Amino acid sequence: MTDSTPIEIEFPAGDVTFTVLASVHDMQYRQEPEPLGGFREGLYARLETSLRSDHRPTVRHMSRLLGEHHWYIDGEVNFNGYIHHNNGFGVRYLRVSGIVAELETFLNQQAAALGLATDVSSSAPLRLASAEAPQHTTPTTPPRRGPSPRTGIR
Repeated sequence: MTDSTPIEIEFPAGDVTFTVLASVHDMQYRQEPEPLGGFREGLYARLETSLRSDHRPTVRHMSRLLGEHHWYIDGEVNFNGYIHHNNGFGVRYLRVSGIVAELETFLNQQAAALGLATDVSSSAPLRLASAEAPQHTTPTTPPRRGPSPRTGIR
Protein backbone atom coordinates (compact mmCIF):
# COMPACT_ATOMS: atom_id res chain seq x y z
CA MET A 1 0.00 0.00 0.00
CA THR A 2 1.40 3.38 -0.87
CA ASP A 3 -1.10 5.87 0.53
CA SER A 4 -4.26 6.08 2.57
CA THR A 5 -6.79 8.85 2.53
CA PRO A 6 -5.79 11.40 5.18
CA ILE A 7 -8.25 11.67 8.04
CA GLU A 8 -8.85 14.33 10.67
CA ILE A 9 -8.91 13.31 14.32
CA GLU A 10 -9.99 15.81 16.97
CA PHE A 11 -8.45 15.84 20.43
CA PRO A 12 -10.18 18.00 23.05
CA ALA A 13 -7.76 19.72 25.43
CA GLY A 14 -9.73 21.84 27.86
CA ASP A 15 -11.38 24.68 25.96
CA VAL A 16 -9.34 24.01 22.80
CA THR A 17 -9.72 21.19 20.30
CA PHE A 18 -6.71 20.09 18.27
CA THR A 19 -7.22 18.54 14.87
CA VAL A 20 -4.56 16.12 13.70
CA LEU A 21 -4.27 15.06 10.07
CA ALA A 22 -3.13 11.45 9.79
CA SER A 23 -2.34 9.14 6.90
CA VAL A 24 -0.80 5.67 6.63
CA HIS A 25 1.81 4.76 4.05
CA ASP A 26 3.50 1.45 3.24
CA MET A 27 1.53 -0.81 5.59
CA GLN A 28 2.82 -4.35 5.12
CA TYR A 29 3.67 -7.68 6.72
CA ARG A 30 7.30 -7.94 7.86
CA GLN A 31 9.47 -10.69 9.20
CA GLU A 32 13.00 -10.08 10.46
CA PRO A 33 15.45 -12.34 12.27
CA GLU A 34 16.22 -11.79 15.94
CA PRO A 35 19.90 -11.34 16.84
CA LEU A 36 19.90 -14.44 19.07
CA GLY A 37 17.66 -16.62 16.91
CA GLY A 38 14.00 -16.70 16.07
CA PHE A 39 11.99 -14.14 14.15
CA ARG A 40 10.18 -10.89 14.77
CA GLU A 41 7.05 -10.82 12.64
CA GLY A 42 4.01 -8.62 12.40
CA LEU A 43 2.75 -5.49 10.69
CA TYR A 44 4.70 -2.36 9.80
CA ALA A 45 3.20 1.03 8.90
CA ARG A 46 4.55 4.48 8.24
CA LEU A 47 2.18 6.89 9.98
CA GLU A 48 2.36 10.57 9.04
CA THR A 49 0.71 13.19 11.25
CA SER A 50 0.53 16.98 11.13
CA LEU A 51 -1.56 19.77 12.61
CA ARG A 52 -2.11 21.57 9.31
CA SER A 53 -2.31 20.38 5.72
CA ASP A 54 0.34 22.87 4.58
CA HIS A 55 2.89 21.60 7.16
CA ARG A 56 5.37 18.82 6.60
CA PRO A 57 4.27 15.78 8.63
CA THR A 58 5.97 14.03 11.51
CA VAL A 59 6.73 10.46 10.40
CA ARG A 60 6.38 7.56 12.81
CA HIS A 61 7.50 4.06 11.88
CA MET A 62 5.04 1.78 13.66
CA SER A 63 4.87 -1.95 14.32
CA ARG A 64 2.51 -4.42 15.88
CA LEU A 65 4.00 -7.88 16.31
CA LEU A 66 2.13 -11.17 16.40
CA GLY A 67 0.39 -11.59 19.74
CA GLU A 68 0.59 -7.90 20.67
CA HIS A 69 -2.47 -5.82 21.52
CA HIS A 70 -1.10 -2.39 20.58
CA TRP A 71 0.95 -0.51 17.97
CA TYR A 72 4.35 0.82 19.05
CA ILE A 73 6.62 3.51 17.65
CA ASP A 74 9.85 2.03 16.28
CA GLY A 75 11.17 5.30 14.93
CA GLU A 76 10.14 8.93 14.83
CA VAL A 77 11.32 11.68 12.47
CA ASN A 78 10.16 15.23 13.12
CA PHE A 79 8.82 17.47 10.33
CA ASN A 80 12.19 19.26 10.14
CA GLY A 81 14.16 16.03 9.69
CA TYR A 82 15.27 15.68 13.32
CA ILE A 83 15.38 11.98 14.26
CA HIS A 84 13.90 11.49 17.74
CA HIS A 85 14.79 7.80 17.77
CA ASN A 86 15.05 4.84 15.44
CA ASN A 87 15.00 1.39 17.01
CA GLY A 88 14.34 -0.79 13.98
CA PHE A 89 11.33 -2.94 13.21
CA GLY A 90 9.72 -4.53 16.27
CA VAL A 91 12.56 -3.88 18.71
CA ARG A 92 11.05 -4.02 22.20
CA TYR A 93 14.16 -4.04 24.38
CA LEU A 94 14.95 -0.35 23.73
CA ARG A 95 12.70 2.70 24.12
CA VAL A 96 9.10 1.60 23.60
CA SER A 97 6.38 4.20 23.06
CA GLY A 98 2.75 3.80 22.15
CA ILE A 99 0.30 6.16 20.48
CA VAL A 100 -3.09 7.58 21.39
CA ALA A 101 -6.11 5.31 21.01
CA GLU A 102 -7.60 7.28 18.09
CA LEU A 103 -4.49 6.83 15.95
CA GLU A 104 -4.23 3.19 16.97
CA THR A 105 -7.83 2.64 15.85
CA PHE A 106 -6.97 4.29 12.53
CA LEU A 107 -4.01 1.90 12.03
CA ASN A 108 -6.20 -1.09 12.94
CA GLN A 109 -8.82 0.00 10.40
CA GLN A 110 -6.17 0.27 7.69
CA ALA A 111 -4.82 -3.22 8.49
CA ALA A 112 -8.35 -4.64 8.31
CA ALA A 113 -9.10 -2.81 5.05
CA LEU A 114 -5.98 -4.29 3.46
CA GLY A 115 -6.84 -7.77 4.73
CA LEU A 116 -3.52 -8.11 6.56
CA ALA A 117 -4.98 -9.34 9.87
CA THR A 118 -8.06 -11.19 11.03
CA ASP A 119 -8.75 -9.44 14.34
CA VAL A 120 -7.10 -6.07 14.69
CA SER A 121 -8.89 -4.63 17.70
CA SER A 122 -6.77 -3.59 20.67
CA SER A 123 -8.66 -6.03 22.87
CA ALA A 124 -7.26 -9.04 20.99
CA PRO A 125 -3.71 -10.10 20.12
CA LEU A 126 -2.66 -9.59 16.51
CA ARG A 127 -3.29 -12.54 14.21
CA LEU A 128 -2.39 -12.34 10.55
CA ALA A 129 -4.86 -13.23 7.83
CA SER A 130 -4.20 -16.75 6.55
CA ALA A 131 -3.37 -15.56 3.02
CA GLU A 132 -0.80 -13.08 4.32
CA ALA A 133 0.83 -15.27 6.95
CA PRO A 134 3.82 -16.86 5.28
CA GLN A 135 5.62 -19.58 7.15
CA HIS A 136 9.02 -18.37 8.18
CA THR A 137 11.87 -20.64 7.36
CA THR A 138 14.94 -21.38 9.39
CA PRO A 139 18.32 -21.30 7.68
CA THR A 140 19.21 -24.73 6.29
CA THR A 141 22.93 -24.06 6.20
CA PRO A 142 24.59 -25.49 9.33
CA PRO A 143 26.93 -23.20 11.26
CA ARG A 144 30.48 -23.22 9.94
CA ARG A 145 32.98 -25.11 12.06
CA GLY A 146 36.70 -24.92 11.91
CA PRO A 147 39.10 -22.03 11.47
CA SER A 148 38.01 -18.76 9.96
CA PRO A 149 38.92 -18.63 6.26
CA ARG A 150 40.43 -15.16 6.69
CA THR A 151 42.43 -15.48 9.89
CA GLY A 152 42.81 -19.21 10.52
CA ILE A 153 41.66 -18.61 14.11
CA ARG A 154 38.79 -20.60 15.60
